[in-house]
Amino acid sequence: MGFAGFHGAMDKARRIVAKNDAVQIASAVLLFETEYGKLPPGGSGDNSTPGDVDDDLMRVLTADEGTGEGESVYNRRKIVFLENIGPAGSNKSGTNETGAFVDPWGNPYQIVMDVEFDNEITVPSAKSGETIKLRKRVGVWAQTNEESRIIITSWD
Repeated sequence: MGFAGFHGAMDKARRIVAKNDAVQIASAVLLFETEYGKLPPGGSGDNSTPGDVDDDLMRVLTADEGTGEGESVYNRRKIVFLENIGPAGSNKSGTNETGAFVDPWGNPYQIVMDVEFDNEITVPSAKSGETIKLRKRVGVWAQTNEESRIIITSWD
């Protein structure tokens, strides 16, 4: 019985970490847009195609871009919009071996950005398992697994 209680507490802690991460990632993207007047590279190709919070996006948001010849540098002022919390580990979020930002379950956070500038994005619904349209610029979420479709989001 105590073992089940421990797992419940661990799951609740993971959910809190994931919610915090999702909100911080979305905020970092919006701060980048405010500073530079454009969205950072990476993420989604349109307002309904999600992408991973991958190494390219992480390097821009954490001001860890290279400055070598021929490299495109998006965060020219080297502003840290998102702290790089280090490598992911057992039950904690962070960057994985490819540089993607992963949730406490080890899955990359998903992001969709309003690249069409119509102030609308399409995101998964935590309740129905379908998609919904939101009047937002950025949405970030973690999906714990396919079977339960438990989604932690930046927008509610």
